[in-house]
Amino acid sequence: MQYLLIIPCIFVFTYAVSDQFVKEVKSKIVEIASDCISEVGASNEDVLELLSKKLPSTREGKCLVSCFQKKFGFQDENGKPDQERTLALLESLHDDDPVMYNNVLQIALTCSSEVYKMEIADHCDAAVAICVCAIREGQKFGLEDPFILTG
Repeated sequence: MQYLLIIPCIFVFTYAVSDQFVKEVKSKIVEIASDCISEVGASNEDVLELLSKKLPSTREGKCLVSCFQKKFGFQDENGKPDQERTLALLESLHDDDPVMYNNVLQIALTCSSEVYKMEIADHCDAAVAICVCAIREGQKFGLEDPFILTG
């Protein structure tokens, strides 16, 4: 069964993980979605753009991604990748799927380091940079569909 795994953006990678893991991730997404949408003033179009498997094109859409990343713990309050919290969040995947855990760990380490070194002053732009890196690195592991709510 193909399902999802959250990575350092609101995008997810389709992969075989347990139904329980999928349920927990989807529940967390739903739990924070309305808060983030109202917090950043995202429009229906911003949300639809993400659900249409596109990177955000508006400031509000980018900030929506940042809000998700912050609430999941992938980005700190200053907009920098939060490697420590990301690694802690990935631990729940280790027992569920050790191979996927190792792949996602490598993606997280690579992207955290790469984006941290970038001179990006804005947390919303940093969120998109994290996503772009995660998508690119995920494809190296054969993770071709990196978007939310697949599976």
